[in-house]
Amino acid sequence: MSEESIKDIRIVDKVPAWARAFGVLALVAAIASALVPVVGPIFITIPATILGIIALLGGDRKLGITVFIIVAINLIISPSFWINIFAGATQKEASPNRLFAFLDIVLSVGMIPFLFIKRK
Repeated sequence: MSEESIKDIRIVDKVPAWARAFGVLALVAAIASALVPVVGPIFITIPATILGIIALLGGDRKLGITVFIIVAINLIISPSFWINIFAGATQKEASPNRLFAFLDIVLSVGMIPFLFIKRK
């Protein structure tokens, strides 16, 4: 095999290492939030979305989109998330759990515009 054909076979990844690292950390946090049923969707989703946004800003769209999908599905199917929302997450005297549930929604929806930003 010639060296030129080997270069054609290799996949050149132009995502910076720091973006990939944040994407992997976000993926680990998103999977952990799905595996820990009671507190995962409320508390672990927040760092997962923040790390996912940082990865998306760095250009790692594959992991960013994967994290968004896992977080969105986890929030949709999580009973503890919906209990906190229906218990009054936006009320004045809401407990921190309910406020974290509201923050999960804000960060998850806030992640959507970053899914469409293309890195130069």
